[in-house]
Amino acid sequence: MGGGSPKLCLALIAAAVAALALCASARALTIRVSGNHLVEGTGDHSQRLRLIGVNRSGSEYACASDDGQGGHGFGFFQGPVDDRAIQAMKTWRVNAVALPLNEACWLGGYGGLKARFTGERYRAAIEGYVKRLNAHGIFVVLRLSGAGSGNHVYGAAPGDSESPMADADHALRFWSSVATRFRQNHGVLFHAYDEPHKVSWACALNGCTVDANGSEGEPRFGRYKAVGHQAIVHAIRSTGAIQPIIISGIDFAGTLDRWEQYMPTPAAS
Repeated sequence: MGGGSPKLCLALIAAAVAALALCASARALTIRVSGNHLVEGTGDHSQRLRLIGVNRSGSEYACASDDGQGGHGFGFFQGPVDDRAIQAMKTWRVNAVALPLNEACWLGGYGGLKARFTGERYRAAIEGYVKRLNAHGIFVVLRLSGAGSGNHVYGAAPGDSESPMADADHALRFWSSVATRFRQNHGVLFHAYDEPHKVSWACALNGCTVDANGSEGEPRFGRYKAVGHQAIVHAIRSTGAIQPIIISGIDFAGTLDRWEQYMPTPAAS
C-alpha cells in the first residue's frame, strides 16, 4: 500500500473531524419550554437558554419581488446563505436566526409567481438553510412575515408592507405544511405572525374581518378575513409538532399589556 502525503492525510482527518462535529451539533440541538423560560438539551444535560440572534431578511420577499424584467421573483434569498456566511454570523456570537417566510412562495401555485422560486423548490431551499444553520449550532425561528389574502402576494408590489394580521385564506395551510416539514427538527421555533397591527387583541387571538385601507400614503389592504393566533397554534399542534411557538403582541408586536389575557390555549410548549 502506497504512502500518501502526511499533510494531505492530516487535512482529510481535520475535515472529517469538522464534519462529525457539525453532525453532532445538529443532532444535539434541542429547544423547549420549561416553566417560564427556554431550555436547551434534554434530561440531565438540559440548561436554561437565552436566544441572542439576528433577523435574516430576504426569504420573505426575494421569491416575489420585481426581477427587473417585469416578472416576480429573483431568488430564494437576498445575499449569501452558505457556510462561510453562517460562520461570519457566528463571529457575532449569535445562537439564533429569525428566518421570515412568504406563504405564497412556500405554498406555490398562485399569485403569478415563478415556479422556479416557489413551491417545493422554495421549501427545499428554506429547509437546506435551516439545516446549515443548525449544523453550526444556531437555532432557527421560522416566522410568517409575508402573508396576503386571495391572490395578494407580499413583496410583489413596490413598497409593499405586512398585512395587519395573518390571512384566513392561506395561513393555516401554510403553518400545517411548515410544521409537518419541521416537526422532527427540535432546533427550530415557530413564530405565528411577525407583527400584528391595526387589529384588536380579540382579533389577534380569534381572527376578524380586517378593514385596513389606510389613509393617503399608507398601505391599503382592503377588507379581508384574518385568522387568529388560536387557530394557528391549533394548526401547528395538529401536525404533532411540539416546538415552542412565539406569539407576538399587537401594534407591530410592541404592545404586550394584555398578552396573558389573550394568549392562545394550549400555550406554546
